[in-house]
Amino acid sequence: MAPTDQAQNYSRAQLKQKGIQLYREKKYEDALAMFDAALIGEPILDILDNRAATLTRLRRFDLALKDGRDMCKIFPDNVGAYVRTGRILELMHKDDVALKIYQRGIHRLPQDKVHGQGVLLT
Repeated sequence: MAPTDQAQNYSRAQLKQKGIQLYREKKYEDALAMFDAALIGEPILDILDNRAATLTRLRRFDLALKDGRDMCKIFPDNVGAYVRTGRILELMHKDDVALKIYQRGIHRLPQDKVHGQGVLLT
């Protein structure tokens, strides 16, 4: 049975876990099918991120970038969304745009993390 056929029998959490398992096995097309099925309905940040990573492995950068930008739009306070999107842009050789995305992500960090003993200084 193909992964897309199996997907109907799983919950979102199970689809995510199955997608992660397939990704680790380097079965990226099958992992993508699981993440696609898990994203039917409302978007969930970690599943979008997993799908973006999978699309990146498959070198489908335009689709990975769409997921990255969706993450930034839907979850604007999640710094990881900006990091993922910036990495994809770098792989696309769009370093100037990647830098702007990274800067937006930095601005989303709580100020104590930017200037204190936080994320950027550790």
